[in-house]
Amino acid sequence: MSESTMRQHMNDRFGKVFHYTENPPLPRSLNIELNSSCNQSCIFCPFHGKYAINPPKPSVMDFETVKRILDSAKNLGGVWEKKR
Repeated sequence: MSESTMRQHMNDRFGKVFHYTENPPLPRSLNIELNSSCNQSCIFCPFHGKYAINPPKPSVMDFETVKRILDSAKNLGGVWEKKR
């Protein structure tokens, strides 16, 4: 199904509730997972629980990667304020 056909289908089905845009607005917040370690063993957790199939190795994101993510977000027009 082509993109325009899909857009028409969604508009027909959902009407004015569904608004397609190529450039949606930026989110109001940015969450960065700085590390993948967890000291809990929640049985339902797909990452660290008892039945996790491929649990991630604990790691910590380096400062340069965090800085690059934040700089990219700022360059995209994100507005970030320090919480006091």
